[in-house]
Amino acid sequence: LLFLEGVKARTSWRFETFSIKKRPIARLNIIGQTLILLLQLNYENVDEKYFAEDLSNLKKYSDTPIVVKVKSERGLKWAKELIEKLNIPKRPNYLKHKKTYNAPYLSTEVLLKNGEIKVIKK
Repeated sequence: LLFLEGVKARTSWRFETFSIKKRPIARLNIIGQTLILLLQLNYENVDEKYFAEDLSNLKKYSDTPIVVKVKSERGLKWAKELIEKLNIPKRPNYLKHKKTYNAPYLSTEVLLKNGEIKVIKK
């Protein structure tokens, strides 16, 4: 998503939000081993093959109402297709900025100490 023209990212506890001029176009979240992708698309324009859900009736998701769960390589391919439906041009030299985001393994105690994760008590 950062290879699209004018897209900036913001991280919060709940989502990674991608926006253009402070208008959200997509959100990412990880629940367990599933990547959750929320997009600013019309549900009528999304084909059934993507198994997308419409959450436009919830105020919290009104700006990114389409939800897709990415669990496999095929799901990733379909998520990329849906991102292309946003019709946002790619940055002119987007292939030059390719990065690898591999983080070293850190124990739960270290992640808690660094503030990278938090414990939620019910």
